[in-house]
Amino acid sequence: MSQPENTGLPDDLRLVLAATIKVAATRLGTDVDVQHFSDDPAGVRSVLPLLRGSSGLRTLLRDHLGPHLVSPAAIQLLSSDPRIVAVGIDAVNQLLRQARTAARRSQRQQRRASRPDAESRRLARFEQRIAQLRRTRDRLEQQIVTLQDGNRDLQATIDNLDEEVSTLRRDLSAAYTRIDNHQREQLLAEPHVPRAVSRDLTLSVQVLGGGTHVGGSCVLVSAGGTNLLVDAGTRAGSRDAESMAPEAIEVLESHPPDAIVVTHAHNDHAGWVPKLTASHPRTPVIASSATSDLLATMWTDSAKVMNIRAGNDTDWDGDAPYSQADVDTAINAIRDCAPGQSRSIGALDVELFPSGHIVGATGVVVTAGDKRVVVSGDVSTFDQLSVGGLRLPESAIGADVMLLESTYAGAGKTPAREDIIDRFIADAQDTLNAGGRVLVPAFALGRAQELALLCRQHLPEAEVFIDGLARDLSHSYQRHAGPDGRRLSIFNDYVQAVPPGRTQREIAKERPSIVIATSGMLTGGPSVSWAHAILPDPASRLAIVGYQDPESPGGRLLRLGKNGGGRMALPPDNTPFTVNAAVDHYQLGAHATENELLDVAALARARTVMLVHGNLPAQRRFAKRLRTRGQHTVMADRTLHLGPGNTQ
Repeated sequence: MSQPENTGLPDDLRLVLAATIKVAATRLGTDVDVQHFSDDPAGVRSVLPLLRGSSGLRTLLRDHLGPHLVSPAAIQLLSSDPRIVAVGIDAVNQLLRQARTAARRSQRQQRRASRPDAESRRLARFEQRIAQLRRTRDRLEQQIVTLQDGNRDLQATIDNLDEEVSTLRRDLSAAYTRIDNHQREQLLAEPHVPRAVSRDLTLSVQVLGGGTHVGGSCVLVSAGGTNLLVDAGTRAGSRDAESMAPEAIEVLESHPPDAIVVTHAHNDHAGWVPKLTASHPRTPVIASSATSDLLATMWTDSAKVMNIRAGNDTDWDGDAPYSQADVDTAINAIRDCAPGQSRSIGALDVELFPSGHIVGATGVVVTAGDKRVVVSGDVSTFDQLSVGGLRLPESAIGADVMLLESTYAGAGKTPAREDIIDRFIADAQDTLNAGGRVLVPAFALGRAQELALLCRQHLPEAEVFIDGLARDLSHSYQRHAGPDGRRLSIFNDYVQAVPPGRTQREIAKERPSIVIATSGMLTGGPSVSWAHAILPDPASRLAIVGYQDPESPGGRLLRLGKNGGGRMALPPDNTPFTVNAAVDHYQLGAHATENELLDVAALARARTVMLVHGNLPAQRRFAKRLRTRGQHTVMADRTLHLGPGNTQ
């Protein structure tokens, strides 16, 4: 660093700069001569971007130095408004230029005093020209800085657009493939026709998976020789194809489906569909438009992960259940169906309705003659930023049977959602103000997008990064409408996608930010890389927002947080390290609570409620509550037959 000069700055402004240097040095773990640094104009200019780029740092310094600030520039530098901060930076640069000009004027006057008049005039002309050139240089340097700042913003925007264009190109390619294959099928084969409709419209309901547990959801509804499958999901924690499939999927060998309805794109409801369409390629897959869009990304990712596990994971037995070619077949089988629109499949009529939960999620009303069955799908009754709540149509009221999800049955009383959101936002703001980072390992579909929108609404100046599969699905979300009917907007100047392959580069920047990354249980993906960097930092925070398997890394970290911290090992190297970051749990689920499910059952007024998608002991307790309200309730361990004059 050059010899210090007189910067001409007020004392309180020098105090702000010195404090900024101390905070930065502490964060970097280095020693800095604060006095020498703040007395040098170049040092002062290098500090100004730190104040401009960190609202948390400005808040910290404003709280400590506020009473000592007098000069307008010092007050402006610590403003919460970035525009006022920019004015303060311009004022500091102006003071530095004035001090430099005054110093050089004094030097020139001293030189003139010792030179002849003619020589002084000649030198004065040269100095005037030099001063003019320097002013031009300063102006150009300022323009370069402005262009560099704009270029960084533009590059971030280009990166986000590149990623979205790549996603759109993949989706467009898949759409063209679907069109080409559909046209080829029209030319070479007769369209799929359900088996002959029988006069016997006895309607049967059999749960093939996800009845008394969460995962592998699958329901077979049959009448008049027509078999309709509602959902075909995978089970988490599986080690082979057999344990991944719905547990009673073999029933389809004697009752092949005429159509498959997918309520929403989560793998526990849709992950097994490509395996079925590989065997039944002409069986249509019916889903809402948004679900159809999301399924392509979810299935492609599942096929990739399963084939990697089958090839490399010693815990996986046998081959992967399906390949990318099978995914393409499943995509070709998708038929969009708008909620409220009725579609006939053999002897059955099908109508979808909004169920909340995530974008595109629906429930299903299945009608056979005068009998109706409602399959709720996953339900949320409250409006989220990304999707509205459950909307039961008239056709779902007074049905013979309603299959009602019970994920949160037995969970007990939970705090109000608004209170949980307020706590998350307050904790995140405190962490950012302290210069730390907030890691939110989130499920890629639904939870990640809702959290990004929450941050965008409540922390508009916070930098938010979305990494992993959640990034691709967030781009898909932006193609669909939110609860207000307008297209969702997740990304902006502050909420940005981490481009593929750039996770480590973003991690190394170590700036205060919120990181939303997959996987949600920290079993793999970029969330693990972020965790290795963030969890040792005592100024940072781990925010768990979803369900954690007790034996998953996320579950173990929750227990560690409750016990006051300690050492932890994460994949892939499983080398233990000390967790110094705060660890908190925020129950921001997207399922209806038990009390809300009671309201749904009361509104639907079905003759019989069958509880599915939940824990059996909790379901039994919940069934007692329903029965005390006069609601006939059964478990999912039986097949229901609904014939003329028969409701069970």
